[in-house]
Amino acid sequence: MSGKHTVVVVDDRHLARSALCGMLNQQEGIEIVGEADDEEQTVRLVTTLRPDVVIVDSQARAICPATITRSTLERCGGKQPVVLVLANETDTAVSGALAAGAYGVLLNSLTVQAMVAGIRIAAAGYLVVAPSDEQTQLRRDLGATTAGVRDTTVLDILTARELEVLHLIAEGMTNVEISASLSLSESTAKSHVQHILTKLGMRSRVNAVIFAYEIGLVGAGRPSGSR
Repeated sequence: MSGKHTVVVVDDRHLARSALCGMLNQQEGIEIVGEADDEEQTVRLVTTLRPDVVIVDSQARAICPATITRSTLERCGGKQPVVLVLANETDTAVSGALAAGAYGVLLNSLTVQAMVAGIRIAAAGYLVVAPSDEQTQLRRDLGATTAGVRDTTVLDILTARELEVLHLIAEGMTNVEISASLSLSESTAKSHVQHILTKLGMRSRVNAVIFAYEIGLVGAGRPSGSR
C-alpha cells in the first residue's frame, strides 16, 4: 500500500472533475495521469496509461458507473485497474457498479486524507464500502459475493501505514515480524501497534484482531495475480 498510485478520474462535469483532480494531485503518493468524460475515452486512457485506480463519479450527468466499470474491466486487457465509485451516502446507483466489478465506494463527505487512504487500500486489493445506514443493503448484497467488506470509517482514524500494520496484526504477526515485513525498526512497529490500539480504544492485540475480521480487513484481499 506504499508508493505512488496512478489514477484516472471519470466525470463529464468539467469543473467537478478538475477540482477533484487538483485536490488529489496535491497528495503524496497519488498521481492523476488522465481525465475522461465518457466511456470510450475512459477505455482509451486505461488501455494506454495502465493506471492503478479509476475513479468514477456517480453524480456525473451522462455516465453510468456500472457501464463504465464493465467496459473498463472487460476491454482493458492485461493488468486491470481498481475501479472506485465516488458517491454520496444515499446513492443507490453504485450497486450496479459493484456488481460489475468496482472495488468500492468513496463518499463525497470523506476528508481528502481519508479518500487517499481509501485509494491506497483499494489499490492493495481490499474493498472500500461506506458503512452508512443508507448503504446497509448495499453492504449486504456485496457480502453475498465477496469474502469481506472494507469499512471506510476506519480511514478517518488510522493512517495508511497503521492500516497495513493492523492487517499484519490480524494475520498473527509479532512486532518483530511486522518490522521485517514492512522494513521498519522493531521500535517503530511497536509504536504503530500502540497507536492503533489507542486510536481504536482497544486494550489488547486480540481486540484488534477481532475488529479486523469484523470490518473485513482480513480475508478481503484478492487472490494473488488477479490483477
